[in-house]
Amino acid sequence: MSSKSAIFGMIRKERVDSLPRNRVALASDEVVETAPLVMESTFALSRDATIAGDLDDLYAALDAAAEGGLSSLMPQFFANLGEICDASGQAIDAGGRPFDYDLLLEALEGIEISFDADGNPKMPTLVMHPETADRLAALPPPSPEQEARLAAMMQRKKEDFDARRRSRQLSRHSD
Repeated sequence: MSSKSAIFGMIRKERVDSLPRNRVALASDEVVETAPLVMESTFALSRDATIAGDLDDLYAALDAAAEGGLSSLMPQFFANLGEICDASGQAIDAGGRPFDYDLLLEALEGIEISFDADGNPKMPTLVMHPETADRLAALPPPSPEQEARLAAMMQRKKEDFDARRRSRQLSRHSD
């Protein structure tokens, strides 16, 4: 499944004894609780192909099972993520506006960004519908005003990042 879906491949997997409800604590002290996601998939092998040791049949069955699992799991994953983004205030309603660089800047404004030791931003992975990705790729280069907005935003985010790091370091030293 990971080889078929880059997004699924990025999800951390962890073996557990039971499936508790997932609890996400938001900055607002609100907690979003979601039920475990259910993945269903069918794995079928032909008896004759299995007896004959036909690995092509096995590979086809594994491929079909992976497709089925992704078809079952990923819509739930995105719905769950949407709930968390809505609750945390990180969802943006474009209000019918077409996707453009200003909307992208608006989305980036609501995202916490960290920086490496050299002060370079560690930009988040953007996950979007393929049609939206095509629109992003087709956008003209940002205007000088949009580039200035981005630079100012990154400066603010760097200052926020530095302040969070100082706060964490101070709290560790006071323990």
